[in-house]
Amino acid sequence: IPGEDADAVRVLQAALARRGVEILLEHRVAAIAEQRQDTEVCVQGKDMAERRIEVDAVMVAAGRKASLAGLGLDAAGVRTERGFIAVNGRMETSVPGVFAAGDCTGGGGWLLAHVASRQAEVAVENIMGHAAAMDYAAVPRCVYTHPEIASVGSLRPAEGEAPYLSGSFPFSASGKASCQGALEGFVKVMADPGTRVLKGAVIAGAGATELIAELSLAVSLKARLEDVAGAIHAHPTLHESTLEAVLAALGRPVHL
Repeated sequence: IPGEDADAVRVLQAALARRGVEILLEHRVAAIAEQRQDTEVCVQGKDMAERRIEVDAVMVAAGRKASLAGLGLDAAGVRTERGFIAVNGRMETSVPGVFAAGDCTGGGGWLLAHVASRQAEVAVENIMGHAAAMDYAAVPRCVYTHPEIASVGSLRPAEGEAPYLSGSFPFSASGKASCQGALEGFVKVMADPGTRVLKGAVIAGAGATELIAELSLAVSLKARLEDVAGAIHAHPTLHESTLEAVLAALGRPVHL
């Protein structure tokens, strides 16, 4: 899962391996051939060595591209960039009064349903004369596997920036996770070392795609670690793990 936190990916990789799933890293699909009773996939490693695998089905999990043919964008004067409709933060195209939303715009780099939905809301708000703008800094990214992975914001500093202040808390130390028998994974938060403003977070484990909402809000509001630490988290809940991760980043963990 390129771009995601390495620790989170390792949690998923280990879980899949325990279920007998073989994972081929640094491989690409060279060819797919449909046989009489199954499908043969030819994969190629970085050393260019080929391996043929017989499978029952092939799932395509690649990205998407916009389908803009036949829309008459050139005739209307609507500009495109890298195969997507170019829009500003108001979701307005290069033609004043013409708006676009969804995957056809490139989604600000995120071709996700919840991003497209928010883009549509922003577009309609501006069409109706209200002020609204897209903010891609706090887009929750969810991987619906078992266990789940969810992240938000920046997981690593840009080149030249100081290392993030970080803290993590394992679900193996959570009372609620123990009761549910879901001890895999953790919550990890990243913050600016100077201001302690939350920059990003990643969760691996059961319920990660639900738990990320609190941290998405915190990143969106530019909350500080102290802001989250000062909020009372109900007990026993998985949300306490978020609090514990924040406390760990502040150097004062309670249950670690």
